[in-house]
Amino acid sequence: MSNASPPPPRENSAVPAPTAPLQEAPGGHTLLAASWWHRFGFAVIPIGPGTKRTVEKWDPWLAKLSRDMVTSHWANHPEHEVGFIVGDGIIVLDADAAESIAALKAIELKFEVVPRLIVKTTRGEHHYFKRTSGTFAKADSHSTTDFPDRIDVKTGRAMVILPPSTGKLLLVCDVNHADELGVVEQDFLDAVFQHNGRPPPRPPALGAHTICEPAANHLLLLEAILRCLDADCGYDDWLHVGMALHHATGSGDAGYALFNSWSSTGEKYRGAIETRTKWDSFRSDGAFTIATLFWLADRAGYSKAAICAELEPFEREGDDEPR
Repeated sequence: MSNASPPPPRENSAVPAPTAPLQEAPGGHTLLAASWWHRFGFAVIPIGPGTKRTVEKWDPWLAKLSRDMVTSHWANHPEHEVGFIVGDGIIVLDADAAESIAALKAIELKFEVVPRLIVKTTRGEHHYFKRTSGTFAKADSHSTTDFPDRIDVKTGRAMVILPPSTGKLLLVCDVNHADELGVVEQDFLDAVFQHNGRPPPRPPALGAHTICEPAANHLLLLEAILRCLDADCGYDDWLHVGMALHHATGSGDAGYALFNSWSSTGEKYRGAIETRTKWDSFRSDGAFTIATLFWLADRAGYSKAAICAELEPFEREGDDEPR
């Protein structure tokens, strides 16, 4: 069932459920919206206006998260938008093009799964589901330009922006709590990854290390780190990411593809010509390396161990040098 407004809160909720605040541009209603999503069962976190970037480090914020903390923060910072850390129990499927939306709906139809929470984004839709206990999945992203039919996956230590933040509009919400979201099994998750050209995700083998070790698939690690970084960061950070990728990939085309794809996720993106020109100007002198990327991710609230833990053992590698 599609509604123009969210459902009422559960009983004993201290703050009335916002209706318009989940649909209107942020400004005076972010406190109501953040409170509502927190009661909904989401681990909400404040986002810089229009940045898709958290203003607090994840782990310290989550360790203290409470209703009073939410109220205090957004009362003092109503300009902050609202996001949430997805966690292992939820999965958000992000379709950014007509082709990927159609593909996602086809998979849902095949497995008779109905999304009970859908958010319209600037370029597509987010479909929210609850993962069955014991299922395994990991965050995964793709270039919409190169693969318009592929579906981005957000779960575990992934962050998603919520309405009424910039570019987010509630389309469907016929549940009162995250526990009531449509449930997906492992076969559904496998079908999404197979559609994306990925092997079905499986947990690391027993005894596998949870730190990054040398491995064959360097690009998957770089992709995982880039998912933690905001492409609308400052110009210097953007340059440092590019130079680090240039060094980490030996200045090859695969590295440029990562740099251009990541840059295109930001509002400041000016096209492939700019990124190619900048890429060709870089020199792999070792001043900026994969350690730079880990340092930037850590500054944004993503630890190296957490990033690497989302990769299969054969996908892990790293650089312990801080930068």
